[in-house]
Amino acid sequence: MAGRLQDRQTGERVFIIHAGEDKAQFVEPLVHALQDEGLSQQDVFYDGWSIEIGESIHDRIMSTLASESLELVVTVLSQNTLNHSWPKLELETALRHNKQLFPVWLDDNQDDFQEFNGMVGKYCPTLKSIRGYKVPWSRAREEVGKVAREIVSKLKKRDEPDTDDVPIEILLRGPKMVKSYKDACHQGKVRVYSTRADVVGQFRSGKTCFINRLIGQPVKKDEPITDGIQITSDVQTKTWKKPKEEPDEFGAGMAGLLMQTKPDAETSAAAEVGLKKAPVIMTEEQLHVKLERPALQAVTGKTSADSEEPDEKPETSASSVIPDNVAKRMRKTDFTEDELGTAEHPRVSLWDFGGQATYYGTHHCFITHRGIYILVMSLLQKLSEDVPDLDYKASVDNLRTGGDYLDHWLNSIRSHTLQHSTKQPPVTGQPLDTGQPLVTGQPLVTGQPPVTGQPSVTGQPLDTGQPLDTGQPPVTGQPPVTGQPPVTGQPPVTGQPPVRGQPPVTGKPPVTGQPPVTGQPPVTGQPPVTGQPPVTGQPPVTGQPPVTGQPPVTGKPPVTGQPPVTGQPLDTGQPPVTGQPTVTGQPPDTGKPPVTGKPPVTGKPPVTGQPTVTGQPTVTGQPPDTGQPPVIGQPPVIGQPPVIIVLTHKDKVTDKEDVETYMQEILSHITGKAAGKLVMQDQIFVVDNTAEGNEFDELRNFVRQVAKGLPHMGEEIPISWLHLNSKLRKMRKEEGPFCKFQEVAELARDPDINITDERTLALVLTFLHDRGDIIFFDEPSLRDDVTLQPQVMIDVFKSIITVLEYQQDRKKDQEMKKMWERLEQEGVLSDKLLTEIWRRKDLDLEKEKGAFLLRHKTFLKALMEKYYLLCNATHLSDTTDEPQHEEIYFVPALLKCERDDNELYPNNMYLCLQALYIVFSEKFLPGGMFSRLQALCVRRLGLKRSRVYAGCARFPTDDDGQAFVVTKVNHFLKVELLSSSNVFTEGLRVRKFLSSALFEIKEKWIPCIQYDLCYSQNEETRDNPVFRALSSEDGSLKQFWRIPSAFRQVWIDAGPRSNRTANEGGDGPVILWPTEDVEKFKAIGGMCTIGRVLDCIDLAGGLTQGQCDHIRNMLTPLQRFLYMTTLVENQLLLGSAVETCLPELVDLFCREERGQEVVILHTDDYTAEFVLPLQTVARESGLPCHTEVITGTDSITEKTVELLLNTRIRMVLLVISPQVVHDRHWPNLAYEFPVRNEKLLLPILLYPKGSRDQMVRVLQQRSPVLCSLTPVEIEMEGRMVSEVRLQEIVHKVMTDEERDFYQTLDRIFSRLDERDVQVLLRVWSARTGNQESPGMERPADLMKAMVRTGYIPTGDLGMLEKDMMAAGISLPVIVRDIPGVPEELKYTRTTEATVGPMGGEVEIPGFVKLVVPPGVLQQDTRITMSTVDVAAILRDPESVNWISGYPWSLGEDACSRELLEQVLFSPAVDVNLHGAQLSGPVEVQTWRPPCSEGMGCVLLRHHDGEGWADVTASTSHHIDSDTLSMSLQTFSIISIFSIEVDLMAPVRAIQTVGKTLRDAFSYRTLDCSFTAYISPGVDEMEFHLVCRDRFVETSQYRQGFTQCGSNHATYPLYNGDLVKVNVSLRGYEQSTEEPLRATLCRQSGQEIQMSLRRPDTRHRTIGEVDVMKLQHPQWLSVCKLTFWVQAGLGDIFTREDITTPPATLRSTKRMSSSPPPATVPGKKRRRSESQQMDDGAGPSGAGENTRPTGDMQKCFVKVITKVSNKWDDLARKLGFNENEIDGIHDSKKDQDHRCREMLNRWRNREGREATLQVLNQALIDIGERLTAESL
Repeated sequence: MAGRLQDRQTGERVFIIHAGEDKAQFVEPLVHALQDEGLSQQDVFYDGWSIEIGESIHDRIMSTLASESLELVVTVLSQNTLNHSWPKLELETALRHNKQLFPVWLDDNQDDFQEFNGMVGKYCPTLKSIRGYKVPWSRAREEVGKVAREIVSKLKKRDEPDTDDVPIEILLRGPKMVKSYKDACHQGKVRVYSTRADVVGQFRSGKTCFINRLIGQPVKKDEPITDGIQITSDVQTKTWKKPKEEPDEFGAGMAGLLMQTKPDAETSAAAEVGLKKAPVIMTEEQLHVKLERPALQAVTGKTSADSEEPDEKPETSASSVIPDNVAKRMRKTDFTEDELGTAEHPRVSLWDFGGQATYYGTHHCFITHRGIYILVMSLLQKLSEDVPDLDYKASVDNLRTGGDYLDHWLNSIRSHTLQHSTKQPPVTGQPLDTGQPLVTGQPLVTGQPPVTGQPSVTGQPLDTGQPLDTGQPPVTGQPPVTGQPPVTGQPPVTGQPPVRGQPPVTGKPPVTGQPPVTGQPPVTGQPPVTGQPPVTGQPPVTGQPPVTGQPPVTGKPPVTGQPPVTGQPLDTGQPPVTGQPTVTGQPPDTGKPPVTGKPPVTGKPPVTGQPTVTGQPTVTGQPPDTGQPPVIGQPPVIGQPPVIIVLTHKDKVTDKEDVETYMQEILSHITGKAAGKLVMQDQIFVVDNTAEGNEFDELRNFVRQVAKGLPHMGEEIPISWLHLNSKLRKMRKEEGPFCKFQEVAELARDPDINITDERTLALVLTFLHDRGDIIFFDEPSLRDDVTLQPQVMIDVFKSIITVLEYQQDRKKDQEMKKMWERLEQEGVLSDKLLTEIWRRKDLDLEKEKGAFLLRHKTFLKALMEKYYLLCNATHLSDTTDEPQHEEIYFVPALLKCERDDNELYPNNMYLCLQALYIVFSEKFLPGGMFSRLQALCVRRLGLKRSRVYAGCARFPTDDDGQAFVVTKVNHFLKVELLSSSNVFTEGLRVRKFLSSALFEIKEKWIPCIQYDLCYSQNEETRDNPVFRALSSEDGSLKQFWRIPSAFRQVWIDAGPRSNRTANEGGDGPVILWPTEDVEKFKAIGGMCTIGRVLDCIDLAGGLTQGQCDHIRNMLTPLQRFLYMTTLVENQLLLGSAVETCLPELVDLFCREERGQEVVILHTDDYTAEFVLPLQTVARESGLPCHTEVITGTDSITEKTVELLLNTRIRMVLLVISPQVVHDRHWPNLAYEFPVRNEKLLLPILLYPKGSRDQMVRVLQQRSPVLCSLTPVEIEMEGRMVSEVRLQEIVHKVMTDEERDFYQTLDRIFSRLDERDVQVLLRVWSARTGNQESPGMERPADLMKAMVRTGYIPTGDLGMLEKDMMAAGISLPVIVRDIPGVPEELKYTRTTEATVGPMGGEVEIPGFVKLVVPPGVLQQDTRITMSTVDVAAILRDPESVNWISGYPWSLGEDACSRELLEQVLFSPAVDVNLHGAQLSGPVEVQTWRPPCSEGMGCVLLRHHDGEGWADVTASTSHHIDSDTLSMSLQTFSIISIFSIEVDLMAPVRAIQTVGKTLRDAFSYRTLDCSFTAYISPGVDEMEFHLVCRDRFVETSQYRQGFTQCGSNHATYPLYNGDLVKVNVSLRGYEQSTEEPLRATLCRQSGQEIQMSLRRPDTRHRTIGEVDVMKLQHPQWLSVCKLTFWVQAGLGDIFTREDITTPPATLRSTKRMSSSPPPATVPGKKRRRSESQQMDDGAGPSGAGENTRPTGDMQKCFVKVITKVSNKWDDLARKLGFNENEIDGIHDSKKDQDHRCREMLNRWRNREGREATLQVLNQALIDIGERLTAESL
């Protein structure tokens, strides 16, 4: 949890009250789920880690419940909780301290929690009144994640994170990053004072000399031009000296260098969610407040007496905020306070940007909002004079004059650092023409489009660079009051601009509560009487979102439909041309037909603007940039860095008036321009680089003061992160500039850093990357490498993208020269040239800091491709046997060749007269935008059929006879179509392609740039085109009637498409509603990229192309994201698209729950070898699976998206074979492959031998996104793929739940034998109607058949349970030790209900129903009904089916096994009326087993005191189809089975089988007594409890044991019953569990052995023994003993005469009914020595005094229980040879005895060396780690 929640934390935040019985099944999974949701161990109180050894449990719990940090107490309420007193105590303590409670109800939910609701009300009425989360026990595992999310959401709702002190780079990486930052700060933090000063400007303006003079370095007379960028790191502003040695670079230089998402984009998102730490623009007024008195004098010429403004930030050194303990850690981490900088003297890193236009294509990679920009200009270069074009690149970028260069740098800084706030001003009756959606600070309601009063005219919003800071929302509902004298000291009223000739009213703050009136155009006949625009900084705040669609309440109807009266000239980037007539008579373009019928506003002449300057194109329908405060509705601009202008060559200008004139020309040139507002116009410095003068001292002080006021100064950085950065710095010095991620992970494990989780480490490295200390991208293809020195990336760039004189060996080597010329002329960089450049560069580097370029060639190429600085342009081969082409790369930044119109426009092709224009805002097209577009187009469309030049290019389309040309013209792109047939059909596809490509570049690099897709209103006038945007604010073609029909036919789709629903099939899909709140929506939505989602929705027909274009044009990422949600009408389609392309945001949208279908998408190669076998294996694993074939020219992208938007499909397996990578399946102009969700798409790469690398290269160029997904790779060898590999793929497709379930099934069926398979197959075939498969003998075959046919669906063992019950197989016995099996399957099913005189029903669904007629019961009676596991009673201990115990010691009386194998069972039932009497019969209904038609039915019943009897003849029963109904008046256990009737002797067969089963049940039913024996020891006493059936007469026992008590069981026991013996002696308790064995109990008795601690007293001590049997879900006491012992001189004496007499302890046998027997065994326990004798095994061979005792004995029991089937493997690990193992095997009859014998021999042989540690290691070595840990 981020923010101040962590910062203020001193203890746990969540406490979970629960019962111990619920820990394993619910509480532990809940704790782990909370950790998955972001909570740490310190956040959650859990006894597993919160209580230390020796700590008082009571005190620890009570103190936690009373602590202030505890926010939420989760109360897990179950039957177990209600039966314990300790949870009640914790609950009362929580209530006493007023803690917030969150109840979680756990119950069987058979009555919708009604009964449990009453129980909770009795337990705690307060809990009943609190809304909680109700979870059925059957779904506890599935619901635990939802419960965890609900808990975390409550924590978030209670206290939103405080992000005031969190660096913006942290905030923009999401909540997990914030939490990691806060946790690290909690361990120690320091403030860092550092920034950047980027020195930019035209080439030969003296930038390098200026920097050298600034830091006191000598200035060379002939300073060479700067190659790329040169960095001077960590200059101390106290001395302004370059450091002698490179200090710790933390925070020193390159914040924002090579960020995956540019800081300006991310900052915009942060600002939008209300970040208080966002940077602000430094206007002159704000700067004066920031500067100290000496700086004021230097900047303004005022003395200290003229200004008494205090400094907002007091002079505080870093040491004043560094605690002593942190300072110690700083010394340990080897960095100093000076290196961190101080508040008074921050560190500054100076960046010298090369001025040649060649470098402008890469400079934008390094522009950051975090710092100061020093724009250096030469006094010798006039703004209006031409600048020599040295390499043709300047002409391409429209850099012709000095003024062009000035505009270029200011616009570059602005466009790459533009940030916005989310607090939008209100939108009023008539929407303003902002071109933006109405974002009001409240989340937009999705599902319906926004309602607006009138459609707004799209276009470009006014960008003033300053928000309107009024301190209050604007006056709404009333017109502004004018005519009053101005009252100063108050912010001006901004409802309307002031009326010329009258002073503005500023005496009162604006009144809020009504939306502002904008229906009236402002009347501005006179210039406003204001010196400067108001200082802004905050947007108007509105309390409620605007209500649109209603006219404003003004007292007057709003005047609409009239042209705005402005009186301000249009901002055309040029001074207004006078002397031209004013153009009137035509209203401005409002985006809709003119509204008539309104009289013009009289009294003032309508001023409709000044004449437009010719020679510049004009975009109509867009508001002008007036340089005035923004119109309400415009997002205010914040956070852009200040620009300081420095004029050089002062020594070469003799006339000071020329200097003043030049300064005024600069100010005039930038006045009124948005980018001009970045310039600190108070002071333009004029310097002489050749001499040190006072101007440099003033400039240094000025820069320092400005740096002090930057918002990121003094950011708090965790000391552990600084320590890691210090270690990385040392690694760089010792090992070079690169390392692997795992090496960093090893460093991070240092105790002082203590970052052990790799996900957290990736977040920390991302932070260091964002700040510019390293280069790290957490992406699959790049995350393995970490670049430790960002300067390396600059060196890499400039090794290729550089000017002529720095090009490697161009002048020396002719071959190199030719390759360089090809690079300039064609943009082609051959791999040979790249390798040679880097090889020779490595030779130079090796002398200085070591070669690295070629060693990391792959990684460096990937980095450059990521930034579109180069792209792989190698010709793609569609067949693997085609010769491999030379690998080449396209580098657009070095293209210098002028366009060749003959190549660009071939003579054999017609030119479409209707061109599409992409017009950029602020009349500025960033230089890197077009070069990146060229690189993206070349990567997608190739170079073979393209013609690329500097500033223009021709590219092919999917139609061989058509192409398109893109040309960069001033501030817009012109797109033209060519066709060899004069038919133009590719226009819409070209438009879609370019729109998507530009948006991809925009989202990644310049997220706040804006552009419109336009048509020209005067196409024939090429020199002065007038543009009109295609779409209005909702993306619809509101100006459709104005668009020329010829243009519409080419570039616009003919009409609306069908809006496909998200699910094209299925009835009543389950809707998954959003689970995250809107704040997370804003936080993440503000930084996410939605380009792929838009492409996906467009493919599905959910948006029109115009709507997509309009969303792409919106200013901020959050606006785009929110507006997309309002425009898509089908919200389920939107949810599916987000799930497909943006899975991290899937929980923010409603969507349909996906079905179970898996689709294999493939071409027709490898069908027999792979596709069909994979489909078979998938079906056998329970996955519905079908195949889809890619045919003809099907697009892989469109086919995949179409499948995944159909939510019936859970996953697509995309088989990537050689045919798939063929270009016919990857159209040139298709959208980029958008699928990023690896849970929905699994790529499977099938490649012939030796062709893998070739296919991967082709796939990388076809679809980098698809290539970034983790594929399954299989080399095809001409035969079918092995089943093992196919199963691996299927397991990847399965969910965790499905994998666990399949493993559970495998474990269940692996415990069956051939007989089990045959009888189960017989039942299954009869139930489903399928014919029995004669060849199906293996359990695995039967399991696969059941799964394949859907008979056993995932997570449901219900039908298997019924079939096993019918076949006489004990499922509870099978699953008792299998993890993950629902608890109800491990025991017999039980239900309980109350039935009164009115009658009623008691039912165990799916098994048995009891129908009680009215009048049968005289009062309300509690009825308990249970099923009985017949197979568990009759089976042999080593098997799971009922007949395995044959002949049950019956001898010759038993009938033949063949006859018994025909028996099938119905559910056996036990009904307990708890003593109530019936006055009439009741009906019991159950099912007959399948295939039992024609079989005779036998009913056996157990009578208390009488045993088992055949009651078939005496019980009224009725068989109807598959239902059996019985009429009964008394109850006990009833067992029902069917036997195939022989027509010749039906009665005899039934009687024989009935008698055999009756005798078998009788033999397995026990009437037991329990006798206790004690043997003294030195420290412990051996306590044995012997269970004997009533037929056993002897009471003798072993020598040395004394009998100390005996008693009879109060209830009958059955073979297999799990009994628990609990012994209590002087406060010491010990218990053990063991299943009863009828064979042992009927012989000498079954032993239950325990070791008791000897009482430390000489007085008599009384002990108690309680014997219980499992009556799920509770234990039922069946026998109790009391004894006493007295310690003498070494002996223990017992007195049997005080043992409670049996007559007083033994309960009366129940008369009408008794509790049902717990026949479900638990864990298998070891056998006692008497059991061994009974089985004929004899003693273990060890003497009594050598037998393991105490804890080791218990360990042996667990080992025998868990791993007796591996006893021979364990023996080998314990040192036994094969002869010894064979001897043990032959001497013992079963695995348990063999394991026991082996362990005893090991203990006797090794003596003291036979330790638990040795045994543990042996268990681990044989794969039994869990067993070892349990010991």
